[in-house]
Amino acid sequence: MYIKPKTGRILTLDGGQVGNHDGAYYYTIGQRLGPRFGIDVERGNGAQKKWYVASKNPKTNTIVAAPEGHKLNFRKEIISDRQIWDLHMTKKKELVETVIQRTGFGYDPERLVITWARRLAEYKQPKIIFTDLERLKKIVENSTMPVQLLFAGNTHSADPNAKSIIEEIIKIFSTELSGHAIFVPNYNVSLANHLTSGSDIWLNTPQGNLEACGTSGMKAISNGVLNCTVLDGWTYEVDWEGAGWVLDPKNVAENLYDLLEKEITPLFYTRNADGLPDKWIGRMRESITIAKKFGAERMLEDYKKYLYT
Repeated sequence: MYIKPKTGRILTLDGGQVGNHDGAYYYTIGQRLGPRFGIDVERGNGAQKKWYVASKNPKTNTIVAAPEGHKLNFRKEIISDRQIWDLHMTKKKELVETVIQRTGFGYDPERLVITWARRLAEYKQPKIIFTDLERLKKIVENSTMPVQLLFAGNTHSADPNAKSIIEEIIKIFSTELSGHAIFVPNYNVSLANHLTSGSDIWLNTPQGNLEACGTSGMKAISNGVLNCTVLDGWTYEVDWEGAGWVLDPKNVAENLYDLLEKEITPLFYTRNADGLPDKWIGRMRESITIAKKFGAERMLEDYKKYLYT
């Protein structure tokens, strides 16, 4: 964070729980909330919340999701498991359509969808889950509990190895994991919006203690997308019990395979008498509750409380 002397002008909000290096897109939050707190915000880093809408369409008397681009407003106390799952499936189907538009390939939205999406860099370890391809292949191709992998990310111009990372991943997806893995090109804000709302698992596999913070996982849990992550950056601040899964940074691939085989995939495909994954939905609710602590609005409230009063 940098505060211009005398004027109190916040040039970058990059602090603590919600700061990151890719939050410039959320400048509009600072524009909207800054004047309310008497703060001149030039750029505000933080996770803009995309909540589910628990509202009725007056014409059909049904619960509906907000249109794309609308700020969603999730209210836990007035939405049922059926409603939250229907909304989630709506977002999953929207993601499938986006993937088809960008790649020409689709998949069944009923599958467990695991997404890895962020800037491609060696320390973020995008290739680590391919350590044992045969074991991973058995997991994703399980006929009764299939898994869909989605990868996306941009390269940094100063990173000469990033392009080769993309090439390696695409080669693996088109051969060993064909039919169950797609690399989605041209990662941007629009695609991120669909990925962080239409996936089931948000996968984060960095080397420990190298992330500044990271907000993609915050956006994901705002939409009930569960995190499976190495503890680093903001994820250190969360108790993931009953909400997500923590990966061993010294044994990421093996740990992930074990979780997928024994916990994550079975939990997703276990349905109650109403055909709903109620235990999974419980974790979605916990994730959404956690997300309330990791938004730009809370960040600005903290600045107001601790720096400007």
